[in-house]
Amino acid sequence: MKPLSNTAAVKPKTKMKYPLHITSEIGELKTARRNLFVAGWLYQN
Repeated sequence: MKPLSNTAAVKPKTKMKYPLHITSEIGELKTARRNLFVAGWLYQN
């Protein structure tokens, strides 16, 4: 649940700087990276 709320909080700020499609791509990359990190962390522990 936390990653979703974090990306939702970040998006309004980044929308000002970048076009919408770039913002969504960055958000997806961050979410995917975070999910991979969490999955790896859970797998190790």
